[in-house]
Amino acid sequence: MNIQIGKKDFNLNDFVGFYAIDAHCGELGKISNFLDFPNNPCFQIMRTGKEILIPINEDLIKSINAKSRQISFDLPDGLVDFYLNS
Repeated sequence: MNIQIGKKDFNLNDFVGFYAIDAHCGELGKISNFLDFPNNPCFQIMRTGKEILIPINEDLIKSINAKSRQISFDLPDGLVDFYLNS
């Protein structure tokens, strides 16, 4: 599956193994998969045995650094806590 971020097209498979960094929570872990839910594809991250799903949305992605294999996000308050505290 491809997604357009800014003016670039990306294949979501290319992001498996990238580190996910949130502006508020810091490093979340490595992206282990992407899930192609209808109208809401998500990155899957496993952290301390719990699953975190991050919607793949251009508004949430702040930067992509292919060289360091990192994606920086600005996630809504409470999203990460929802997964880690459930």
